[in-house]
Amino acid sequence: MENAILVGFDGSANGNAAVAWAVAEAQVRGLEVEVLSVLQVPALAYGAPGFIPPTMDKFQQEMQPVLDKALGADPPPVPVRLNVAEGQPAAVLVERAAEPDIAIVVVGTRGHGVIAGIMLGSTSHALAHSCPKPLVIVPHGWGGTS
Repeated sequence: MENAILVGFDGSANGNAAVAWAVAEAQVRGLEVEVLSVLQVPALAYGAPGFIPPTMDKFQQEMQPVLDKALGADPPPVPVRLNVAEGQPAAVLVERAAEPDIAIVVVGTRGHGVIAGIMLGSTSHALAHSCPKPLVIVPHGWGGTS
C-alpha cells in the first residue's frame, strides 16, 4: 500500500525545497515523508592513505540536523523520517522507489544549465529516465506550495 512520499535529500537549498514540497503534498494526500540521503564515496577515496570509510550511523547523525534545519522550527504536519544509504544516488532512489509503499518520488534540481548537467551528471535527470513511480522535480528557486 502506497503510504509515503520518497524525497532524495542532499542538504542543498534545492534539496530543502524538495523536502518542503513533499511535506506539503503529503499533508494533502495523508501520507508520510521518507527522506533518503545517499552517501556516495568515490572509488578513488578507498585507495587514499589513511582513508576511513564513513559509517552509516555517522552519516545518519550528520544528516539529521541538516534535515531538521530544512524542516524549520515548527514540527512538520506529517511524519517525516530520515533514512540513509550508500551508493550511486539515482540507483539507490530507483531501488527504494520500486517498493510498494512509495507513492511519489521527489527531488530538487541542482540548478545547472543544460551543458553542465550533461557534463556533471544529474540525479534528477537519471531519475527522469528510470524512476518506477511518478517523479516530481522541484525547480531551482521554488518557494511556493504544492
